[in-house]
Amino acid sequence: MPDHASTPIACTLQSADYATRLAWIAALMGDALVECTRRDLTLGLRFAPEARDRVRELVARERACCGFLTFDLRAEPDAIRLMITVPEAAREAADALLEQFVPSGRPGARPTPATR
Repeated sequence: MPDHASTPIACTLQSADYATRLAWIAALMGDALVECTRRDLTLGLRFAPEARDRVRELVARERACCGFLTFDLRAEPDAIRLMITVPEAAREAADALLEQFVPSGRPGARPTPATR
């Protein structure tokens, strides 16, 4: 498990790669996201089971560039669940950090408001 206390709170992608990544994430969310909930610093995502490999790829990619985030991935018979948690040290930036994982304008996919 990574030592999040010593990991800088910054994405390591260059701007062109970052834009490409955001587009890739948006496509995955648009294609496979079933449900999205937010509780404080944790975003819960539920995906259709057929998106398993793409969600695993998402986690691998995001761990490589945003090592300060915690990703908890669980496969269930009818869904793939992913919990993304922002560290307390990044509380002020939590909304901005998590919004990339929430597709806009998709009914049922908007997270519940952050609670503190």
